Amino acid sequence: MNLVMNKERFSDMENAFTRLKGNDSDASALGVLSSSLSKITGKAITVNTVSPQNQSQECFVMSVYPEESVLDKLVTAILSEEKDSAIAKIWNDTTKWIIEIDTRILKDKVNLTEKELTALILHEVGHIIYSNSVPMKIAKIARLEIAKTNLVNKQLLKDTFFSKLLYVPLLNLCNSTRHKDSMKTEMKADKYAMQSGYGKDLASGINKIIVYAGSETTPDEELSQLMGFSIDTLQSLQKRQNNIVRKNFATMISATPSRFAKGVLNNIHTSLSGSNDPRATVTEAVKDEFISNKIKKITDEFYASEAFFNRVHKMKRIDPAELDYIALELNNIKSNDDKMMLVSYIYSKLDIIDYYIALIDSKNPKYSVPHSRESLVQMKQRLNDYRIQAINRKLPEVNYGISIQWPTGYEG
Repeated sequence: MNLVMNKERFSDMENAFTRLKGNDSDASALGVLSSSLSKITGKAITVNTVSPQNQSQECFVMSVYPEESVLDKLVTAILSEEKDSAIAKIWNDTTKWIIEIDTRILKDKVNLTEKELTALILHEVGHIIYSNSVPMKIAKIARLEIAKTNLVNKQLLKDTFFSKLLYVPLLNLCNSTRHKDSMKTEMKADKYAMQSGYGKDLASGINKIIVYAGSETTPDEELSQLMGFSIDTLQSLQKRQNNIVRKNFATMISATPSRFAKGVLNNIHTSLSGSNDPRATVTEAVKDEFISNKIKKITDEFYASEAFFNRVHKMKRIDPAELDYIALELNNIKSNDDKMMLVSYIYSKLDIIDYYIALIDSKNPKYSVPHSRESLVQMKQRLNDYRIQAINRKLPEVNYGISIQWPTGYEG
């Protein structure tokens, strides 16, 4: 996808930021930004400003969100183990976007110039909308965390009711990077800011953002942590700790200044909550029972299915050739898809081994395991070694950059 920019639109955006610095809710100025970016990108972009309810809320700088339906498509594609190219297509085919600007970066305390603000919003549009790095990061981190979770969690996540828990980490990925080293790496890689005449403004703007809202946590670490939160939420629901889940979401909603993210989180919270009012049709007790029954139905069907250990008490033998296959495939990892598929396969074998060990330890006479405990422990160690090798395997460098067609002779 090519972007065609010109001086007039840059100038209009700078003037719009001048007005927003005087009145951060100026609808006309926001309309100019929306119109200019829509013409630049060929996509429908709506720009809004968001004022925090209190100054203790974390400054998100700028966020670029696709429609909520796109989050659903991404989660479905990840859980269906679609290829990277399919996930990237969902992202790239998105035509409607929302950009939110934290009003605190418009204030004198941050002291960003109109040129720096323009450079930052152009950078975010290019980095998030027109860079495959975002869906690739989603694919890499999300699928790895899903691969690591147990078989029951995987089965529950396939249900649309529970899969929405994975919206949480995806929302975070739409925020500006605030980790100082990551921001500087992005800045150096942004040739287009240089070509558009905003290279110095982007550099100085990023330095000011680092001072005001910089974070010590890398984007990958944040995504992993929030994936962990989603999986932990699923575990809490299975333990009927619904009040803890509701409290966690209420806290997250309260701490989130973004209107879009708050709306998505509210929808999830509502689906997990009832009312404390005894006159309400759906009380918390009714909702809790609904969730509990849903979990029981899914898990019962899973354990009763022929797919789960063939519905027999004599457990299926683990073929040593399957472990040899993994060893061979380690040398054939060429893409993120290859890595995730192999890691997922390793975790599926580890799940079976852990189940067999638990059966042996239970001394349940109804089950016969065709392996000794010692041999299972050895297989587990071997698989864990393969897992670490697969995760640490370096992939060939791939350029996920964006392409911008600049007007002939234009030097910014």
